[in-house]
Amino acid sequence: LSQSEDRQKAIPFDVPVALNWDNSNPAVQRALMTIWAKAEEHKRLFSHGAMDILNPLSDTSIVAWTVAGNDKEGRRRALLGASNFGVVVAGGVFALGRKPVLADFGAFQPQPDKIYAFRDQLHHSSDGQPTTYIYGGAQLIAKGLTLFLDGGDAHLFEVEEIDSPSVR
Repeated sequence: LSQSEDRQKAIPFDVPVALNWDNSNPAVQRALMTIWAKAEEHKRLFSHGAMDILNPLSDTSIVAWTVAGNDKEGRRRALLGASNFGVVVAGGVFALGRKPVLADFGAFQPQPDKIYAFRDQLHHSSDGQPTTYIYGGAQLIAKGLTLFLDGGDAHLFEVEEIDSPSVR
């Protein structure tokens, strides 16, 4: 801890940690490597963006969050993460667009007249590309975001505003 610049924080995240991967599940290992790579790629969001814990509309073992802000080029970017901390398949609906105060700080708030692509970096389609879901902003605001996950599984979506629903 003496090397940490974050010593005033309850959990200093800048302390190097070594992991023993010898007995780890390869799927979990791949997921963690992807999450860490995306966290590095979107470091600016975590240091300059706004984070929000999403509210489930009913009981669920899934926890979800967003972090959003502008990248170096000034484009809006968002990540949405979700994890099922249970051992069985779970689903949940999460409210979006209901926290105007957080929107003032740059949190992800869907706009009713926009279309969004949610590209899941942890789940891929048969062509090897991230599984992509398209949602209208009005739909996300009115109905929320429905997520289903196996026990212990996670989603990590890169969220992008798009011009039309025809994406790769």
